[in-house]
Amino acid sequence: IFSEKKDGIQYEAYEIQTEHDVTLPLYVIRKVITSPHQLILHIANESNNLTSFNNSPNNENQPTAFPSPGGEGRGEGELVTGEARGSDQILDIPTIAAAFGSPKTLNKLTTQIKNQNTAFAVFFPRDIGPAWRSSTLNDTQLRRRFMLIGQTLDGMRAWDICSAVNALQSLRDMSHAPLTVEADGNMGVNTLYASLFTPGITALDLRHIPSSQI
Repeated sequence: IFSEKKDGIQYEAYEIQTEHDVTLPLYVIRKVITSPHQLILHIANESNNLTSFNNSPNNENQPTAFPSPGGEGRGEGELVTGEARGSDQILDIPTIAAAFGSPKTLNKLTTQIKNQNTAFAVFFPRDIGPAWRSSTLNDTQLRRRFMLIGQTLDGMRAWDICSAVNALQSLRDMSHAPLTVEADGNMGVNTLYASLFTPGITALDLRHIPSSQI
C-alpha cells in the first residue's frame, strides 16, 4: 500500500488480512532492487521495544534463542491490495521509519542494510500499534469478545504472527532469505508458539521470556 525510495533504502508498508475484517500493518525497510541476504522480523509489543534493533555489545539482556521447529500449519497471511483499510494513519517515509525506533536506531539499521544487505520488518499484531489505539473497544471489552468465541487475545496474536511470516515470505525476493523472528516478553511467548506452526523460520531471538516458558 506504500513504497518509496530514499538514499538507497526502500521503505514499504503492507496490510495483512489475518481474518475477515482484520487487517494489520507490516513495515519493511531494505536495500533497493536486491534480494536480501538476511531477513529480521520484529513482532511489536505494547511498548514496541525493538529488542535486537536496539541491542548493543554492552547489553546485559541476552536473547533466549531457539532454532525454529517449523511446523506444518500456516496462517492466512493474505496481503491486502489497493487502498489501506486498517487505519486512517498517514503513510510516508517518516511514519515507517518511526516504527523502527529512534533516529539513532534507524541509522544503525540503514548502515546494516547497505553493508550487509539485511532487510528489517516490523509487524503489529492485533491490539498493538496506532491502528488499534483508535478503536472504540477498551482492552477489557476486547478480551471478553475473544472469550465468547473460545479464543484468547494472545491466541489470536499467535495466529497473526503466523500470518505475518507467511505474508512476508510471499513478497518479491524475500522467500529465500534466512528469517529470524524476534520478540520481547509475552509477545515472545506468542512468537514461540507461532513458530511451531510456521515453516520457513530459521531462528528465534526472544528476550525477557517469562521463566515459566523456559
